Amino acid sequence: ALLGALWQLLTKPIYSRIHELIQGRRTVGLHTGLLATEGWQDEYGTPQEVRALGEFVATLLTTRHYRWVTYNRQLQNCLSDFFPHLPVESEEAHREAYNRVREHARYCASLSPLLVQ
Repeated sequence: ALLGALWQLLTKPIYSRIHELIQGRRTVGLHTGLLATEGWQDEYGTPQEVRALGEFVATLLTTRHYRWVTYNRQLQNCLSDFFPHLPVESEEAHREAYNRVREHARYCASLSPLLVQ
């Protein structure tokens, strides 16, 4: 009994982390982030997914000549501005807002030849 209690005590943090991860992935791969009885569910990546996205963004910033190491805080503020909160009251409102953000990003990207002189 003592060994069982000790085992439960030692594995509780692992169990909690697994539970959090599962809760944050209930809508991964689904068409919508809305669950019928619980509303919007944000997605949380695994450590590998977070690392892969971080490596992608770091490479993107480096190859596009952003001084992201030197100006890290300023870049974080810029990214926060680039990614506004999206509405989550309905899938349609979320999709429409995402599409507007994407269209605006494409428009800004089309101006990039004007930035390089």
